[in-house]
Amino acid sequence: MTGTGGFYTGNTDVYALKNQDASQSYDIGNIHLLYELPTTNANSLPMVNIRYNGMQAVAGDVLALYEGDKLLGQRVLTDADVGRASVMLGVTVTSSLGSGDHVITPKFIDLAGNVANATDITLSLAAGTTVPTLTNLRVSGESPTSQPINGSATKYAVISETPIVAGGAADQNLTFAGTVGKAGSGESYLISVSMGGKIVAFDQFAAGDFSLTTPANVLAPGMYKDLSISATNLTSGVNNGQTTVVKDQSLGWYWVPQNLDGILAGGGDDVIPLGVTSKGIDTLIQTGVGKDTVMVGAYGNTNVAKMVATVTDFTLGQDKVAVFGQTVTKANLDTFVKASSYNNVSTKLLIDLDGPGSGTTSYTLYLQNVAYHPNSVATIFGV
Repeated sequence: MTGTGGFYTGNTDVYALKNQDASQSYDIGNIHLLYELPTTNANSLPMVNIRYNGMQAVAGDVLALYEGDKLLGQRVLTDADVGRASVMLGVTVTSSLGSGDHVITPKFIDLAGNVANATDITLSLAAGTTVPTLTNLRVSGESPTSQPINGSATKYAVISETPIVAGGAADQNLTFAGTVGKAGSGESYLISVSMGGKIVAFDQFAAGDFSLTTPANVLAPGMYKDLSISATNLTSGVNNGQTTVVKDQSLGWYWVPQNLDGILAGGGDDVIPLGVTSKGIDTLIQTGVGKDTVMVGAYGNTNVAKMVATVTDFTLGQDKVAVFGQTVTKANLDTFVKASSYNNVSTKLLIDLDGPGSGTTSYTLYLQNVAYHPNSVATIFGV
């Protein structure tokens, strides 16, 4: 079973669609039961029930399972998990445990970082079991150039797409690739990719290299910190059901939707394309703390009234504005932009997307809390 389809709906992006019709075959995301694998092997993904006093807990506290210093799994409490004297919740180990004895420590961690340990649990698994390996994980967009997936909060993969398609609608896919197990071993694996709170791609692969592509426009553009890739061994034998999960990786995926609601970027160096927005001046773009580029453009659209956005945290001398498909220099800067003060505390940019050319399509960009000064305009554009 695979999910690879997509479709277009006028003025509505797939990720925002609420009611599709029979012609719109969109069969992935929010899958609660993806695969059930019966096995006679001992459970290598144990669930531990933890009892706590819900009257002394608040939403955001964490139940966690540790083996030494290694986090095996956790569960963040919600409003439904507090307010009662005695509450018991299950926490599941995320990646399969290998053969041998394992001492698991359940922990309660409050918002202040205080930790309370429960009694250790010892679990023994049969000899000879090995967990799957996931290596060389990487991601690419419409361009075949891939970037490594890693746990860095500032050097994460960034996929930024700026297609020119009439009407602004375009297929935007992510392709995840890597290596599972040992090529030629004869083992088979289920690979699943999830982010944005939903499963976005899955399929079965023989040991060795794999590649998975998501449906078109399955998630809104933005920063995702919950990218997880799992591999479950489907091969009969002692390793049947063994699972490895590489979880909570960061990925910036920025592309041009038909109507952009807003962007919350991460702490790395992001390139954020801005086209048509849904809320005009109230469409808020938060770039994060890296050296970011805001790339304004029409991308096939002509509705100037919807080419408006506000950047809430633009940092002068660090972030910059760019014009898609154009080269802005000090010599031609005046042909691209008219800058002025807005509300005495911010800068308003009226950007001619064609610059010295014959076109007249413009983009209005507000830089919140960046005081206007004529000498600052060149710095805003990095020239």
